[in-house]
Amino acid sequence: MTSAQCGPAARARTVGPALAAAVFVSGSLDALTTLAGLRAGLRENNPLARLAFAELGVGVTLVARVVLPFVLFGSVMYWAARRDHRLFALTAVAVTIAVSCWITASANNLVALASAR
Repeated sequence: MTSAQCGPAARARTVGPALAAAVFVSGSLDALTTLAGLRAGLRENNPLARLAFAELGVGVTLVARVVLPFVLFGSVMYWAARRDHRLFALTAVAVTIAVSCWITASANNLVALASAR
């Protein structure tokens, strides 16, 4: 690796895939805990999610909750990495915040499941 490759491009090659994996795992965890809550008889509090469940079905909605964010964030991260390293850093912070929100939602789902039993 040359000294030119150690800069922002190297960070994009290491941080980008790690954030993509985090988006996929946290989105999957949120979908699984939501499904477990629905099967346990709990009600979805998010009105948009309730509408999507009613119109599209639970399976399609949960798959969309995993696949769409992964594809969307992956595309934006790829675009930002090619444009500017500052834009990539800003996008990485936004993705990290989104992952934190999904993990918090999953924890909230698990707490609701535990208290329902």
